[in-house]
Amino acid sequence: MTGIIRTSIDIFREFGGGYGRWILYFAALIYLLYALRGNEDENEMYREKRIIFIWTPLVITLLFFLPPFYILYSKVTDISTYYRILWLLPSEVTVCQAAVCLVEKAGKPVIKAAVAIAACALIILTGKYTYDSDIASRAENPYHLPQYVMDICDEIAPADGRYEVCAVFPPELVYYVRQYRTDIRLVYGREMVEPAWAGEGYNGVYNEMAAPVINMDSLLREARASERGPVKYYILGNEREIDRDPREAGLIPQAEIGGYTVYRDPEAEAGTEF
Repeated sequence: MTGIIRTSIDIFREFGGGYGRWILYFAALIYLLYALRGNEDENEMYREKRIIFIWTPLVITLLFFLPPFYILYSKVTDISTYYRILWLLPSEVTVCQAAVCLVEKAGKPVIKAAVAIAACALIILTGKYTYDSDIASRAENPYHLPQYVMDICDEIAPADGRYEVCAVFPPELVYYVRQYRTDIRLVYGREMVEPAWAGEGYNGVYNEMAAPVINMDSLLREARASERGPVKYYILGNEREIDRDPREAGLIPQAEIGGYTVYRDPEAEAGTEF
């Protein structure tokens, strides 16, 4: 039980990026306990707000730290998603609601302005700059996808849109392809690269692409035998270790985009119509 509680605390801390966000949130929640009391006339008006901002979050937080709830969750679904329980806490909205209540009760306009500025400063100081994270980057286009992946997809996609082309992408790029084009068929997708699912099935092409050194002959043999084929394109990283030049194996380089080279297999059909 102690181990489960410790695990829950670690998940709680990591989800908030530390304790600063949670301290601000629970301070706001405690303040709303006072601010949303209301008199007899206001009680009904504040009732729904108390349910949304106070009682429901408190129940969710209590359940999150209860070992029996953790055990039940692990039996029903994947325990690696336990942090998603915290999605139910309206933390940011609660902080904003508390700030609004503070400003409303501040009195003179000058004091209201000072309280509003102080609240905004506190929110900023307890947060973290998004782009300091290794997993966040500025959007390069309206799709919020790496531009080079889109350029690769446009390079290999059928011009008329009536066909699908089959391609082998590096594992790190498969997440993006289907978000952008539906006329590119992948030999393997998230079912192989998602940590929660990886290893549940077998895909020879993925095994070759994920190997420390790509065996070009094995990769072509697996891809040409794939039920999802015929594989027309192979996208290989320029820094990727390969046992021999893909051109020696019969592939034709078509384009170099964003640190990747697009190779075409002349033995593959031009496309498969559906």
